[in-house]
Amino acid sequence: MVAVGALAPAVVGLAWVVSQSVASPLRADAPPEPLVVPVATVARDQPVSVLLTVEHSAPFQAVVAGAGVVTDLHVGAGDEVGPGDKLVSIDDQVRIAFAAPAPLWRDIGLGAEGEDVERVRDFLAALDLPAGTVPGRATAATVEGIRQLNQSLGRGSGDRVLHRETLLWIGPEPMPVSRLLVEIGEVLAAGQAVMEGPSRPVTVTAETPQPRSWPEAEYVLAVGDVEVPYDPRTGRVHDPESTAAIAEALGGDEGGGTVKLAAPEEVGTLRASAVVTDPAGRTCVFESVSAPPTPIEVTGGSLSTVEVPADWAGRPVLANPREVREDLSCG
Repeated sequence: MVAVGALAPAVVGLAWVVSQSVASPLRADAPPEPLVVPVATVARDQPVSVLLTVEHSAPFQAVVAGAGVVTDLHVGAGDEVGPGDKLVSIDDQVRIAFAAPAPLWRDIGLGAEGEDVERVRDFLAALDLPAGTVPGRATAATVEGIRQLNQSLGRGSGDRVLHRETLLWIGPEPMPVSRLLVEIGEVLAAGQAVMEGPSRPVTVTAETPQPRSWPEAEYVLAVGDVEVPYDPRTGRVHDPESTAAIAEALGGDEGGGTVKLAAPEEVGTLRASAVVTDPAGRTCVFESVSAPPTPIEVTGGSLSTVEVPADWAGRPVLANPREVREDLSCG
């Protein structure tokens, strides 16, 4: 007991020495050091959330160019038809599907020129038939492809004219058949619809939660991984391929999307603590503890970071001026 009692003062003394040598976590032992960091760069695409609505056309109808009696039906509801597929026979002559941006409005023979000839050339190429090499002109090679097509349809081996009545326009892409509109034995008039496809998305409308102005730039509309060109001044997408892609990505007639810059802009970014606003309302940064103030334009940011013009990238700034400087005036 005497020994223990004798040790107690020594233990207490040692504890006091240790307590004096270990810094308290609540008390700073040294003044803060200046922290100088470079302005970083980041790419910003300025995303804006929008509500999308898809508008559809009336159901697409394939119509015949000539009159006659339906003698055979080669497809049924639920089938998908593409370029060259047999659709219906009228007066025992087969009519086939013509997939193109626009229908054929005349017969095409040797020497014909125009945009419709180019559609025919694309059609023949899709069927692996000779199409010719001169854009927009029906050459000898083009009419050879037409001859081979007519021969395959039972029109003889010498017919080198593509007859408008041979084709039923199904639109620019393969068409799913929703329903047939005629029966075998029915008498048809020119221009009568024989089958119907589904309605197609024709317009996508984008609405922002609040009205806003759009700086002059190129934008895209994005839904998931799908991005299409977008003009925020119109608020709509009309291009058939773009409209179809957005509608498919939405999976319905309504949903959310994002409008953003097509080419992200680079901006400088730095800690918000580095930027000082003095009582006069001037904004500046300091390159060091002793450096004079440098005016700066803040273009955006958040509570923790600010964005500045891209030409600030790499410049050194003092990240903690309020802790290491006495003079915080920007004048």
